[in-house]
Amino acid sequence: MADDERIRTLLRAAALGEPSSAPVDRLVASGRRSVRRRRIAIAALTACAIAGVVVVPTVLLSHDPRPNSASGPKTPHPVMPLATVPAYPTTGPGTAEALAHAKWTALPPAPIEWREVPASVYTGRELLVWGGLTETGPVGDGASYDPTARKWQLLPTAPIGARTGSATAWTGSQWFVWGGRNGSDALADGALYDAASGTWSSLPPGPLSGRGEATAVWTGSEVLVFGGSGDIGGANPTDAAAYDPATRAWRLLGRNPAMPAYDMHQVTAVAVGPTIYVADMWGRTVRSTDGKTVTGTTAGVVLSAYDVASDTWAPAPGPPLAGHGVNQLIWTGREVIAPASPGWCDACSGLAPMNEQGHRFALPAAAWDELPHGPIDDFWPTDVWTGAALVAPPTGGMSGETVMPGDAAAWDPVRNSWVRLPRAPVGAMNAVAAWTGTQLLVWGGYRNNGGASLG
Repeated sequence: MADDERIRTLLRAAALGEPSSAPVDRLVASGRRSVRRRRIAIAALTACAIAGVVVVPTVLLSHDPRPNSASGPKTPHPVMPLATVPAYPTTGPGTAEALAHAKWTALPPAPIEWREVPASVYTGRELLVWGGLTETGPVGDGASYDPTARKWQLLPTAPIGARTGSATAWTGSQWFVWGGRNGSDALADGALYDAASGTWSSLPPGPLSGRGEATAVWTGSEVLVFGGSGDIGGANPTDAAAYDPATRAWRLLGRNPAMPAYDMHQVTAVAVGPTIYVADMWGRTVRSTDGKTVTGTTAGVVLSAYDVASDTWAPAPGPPLAGHGVNQLIWTGREVIAPASPGWCDACSGLAPMNEQGHRFALPAAAWDELPHGPIDDFWPTDVWTGAALVAPPTGGMSGETVMPGDAAAWDPVRNSWVRLPRAPVGAMNAVAAWTGTQLLVWGGYRNNGGASLG
């Protein structure tokens, strides 16, 4: 484990009175997520829900072939030409100004215990939460929350075991949950949850090895799975695959030549129509000639574009990160947003760098611009797009001075500025966050059984 990750874990243990040697599940979950997105430093205990829709424009790609199933690549949903996409709304419940004047309301108690980094999704009608990490380890139960009726309901028993760090995607009718980790074991099975019938079904075996913290993207016809980390101490996988719910068939994707075997990969992806943009935050440890001492690291972010129809890859211009990382990619309908995220440094010690900034990627110009530094950017919340604003909910960390439990902020894309949101009554590291169309929901997180809605 990297020094900075270990320090964060020990600091949190000290602050909360935990033993300094945390279970492997918690160390893995915390370490992976602090490197990545979404994104994990101590925050307040909160329950809020935020949901957004993401799609991405097309880029031509070079090809590195790999055998595919007979089903072959699928045709994704098209993306509207940018000229026909409406401008960002300046009125409505999802704007930064509206959220800044909204009030928090506590959610009713959930029928499941608190957890961090569960699988979660907002379906357009309800928030689904399953799995995740509790005080005693990974769990395999879940619940749904209906924000209109303000009611929770237990999910039926899933056909897969307890885990955290699963890859998830919503297909419009089914919830895809695959992979994850139980302790040091990386898992390669998964399940589909049908929201209409309220039933689970097992996924057929796929071509990918077990992995946790992978990224899943829905194209309109397939779920694509990228990245992830294998068994502890093993090499990180660089392959990817697609699952077709209609035929219940998997296929391997063509290999991305930009992803050689580094010491570390942290992959996130977003669909923009027929193109999937994949950001690979990589790192390589530099050691002494005898291999016993870490003397430094090299790291960076590679952005690639995968064309679904042709099963080909091409390089895409990466953001000018200069030591920063990418833990999320969000498509707004007009541009790709990469919220602020720290880079990777295995040989670093001390606290993570401050003054992190996000970036926006304009299409079709393929040009990156910096976002202004947000009030809680340095504490890596899992950001959510409302259709009119980028919300940094109370799911990240706190400094004790500038950022307190429950702090949240919203970025206005029209004014290119941040506003602080009302402080939530609760907030927690690794909580679930989603946008419902009218309100922001946050639930659970580390040692937090509560939740709240803003709007």
